[in-house]
Amino acid sequence: MNFEFQRVTNDVFTYAEVNGMIQSIDENKDNLGFGIRNFLENNPRVLNRISKTAEFLELVKTHFKRPRIIKSIYFDKPKKANWVVNWHQDITVNLSRKLDRNGYSNWRVLKDRVVVQPPEQLLRSILTYRIHLDDTTELNGALKVILCSEDQGIMRLDKNYINSTCNEVEVCNDGRGGVLTMSPLTVHASQRSMDSQKRRRVIHLEVIEVAGNIEDLPWRENYALC
Repeated sequence: MNFEFQRVTNDVFTYAEVNGMIQSIDENKDNLGFGIRNFLENNPRVLNRISKTAEFLELVKTHFKRPRIIKSIYFDKPKKANWVVNWHQDITVNLSRKLDRNGYSNWRVLKDRVVVQPPEQLLRSILTYRIHLDDTTELNGALKVILCSEDQGIMRLDKNYINSTCNEVEVCNDGRGGVLTMSPLTVHASQRSMDSQKRRRVIHLEVIEVAGNIEDLPWRENYALC
């Protein structure tokens, strides 16, 4: 299954639902830092809100019959934690242990996860959903994508490639409660925020269909959506 950059679906979450997620995040003292990996592990109330939002489930169900979240990250880009994310693809997955399987490379055993680059076929079966908790514009570090870049597979992202595709860049201006859908192979980046008053909070979810040998992998995160 091959996924492409889908752009933004607006108003998937109501303002009340977004406020509920923000309240749950703010009340959890474990949410330290501005880029929290394995985010849903310590935020079950947020997972509960996401998995009970009919509009989001309807969006996911257009691509998956039995969706499972295999990666969750929370990003917060306020004035005091402002950074540039250079052009890249999301070409690794997180497992709980190392295993012997053909086509998996660049293993890294870290404190909280085992990171590996899987075969391209597996990456093409993943879809990323970015839930926006704030209005996002180019001024506060909105995501930029290179259109149709996922069609080219895993690439070397050198200056020549970036310069040759500069006319194909789209800035994802996303409304609060909207969801950006894209392939992990979509080349993307973001700049520093130039808006000192507006935060950019995003819940990044990577979802896969449970089928075949995929469900045999020891995923670091594994949450059923419906």
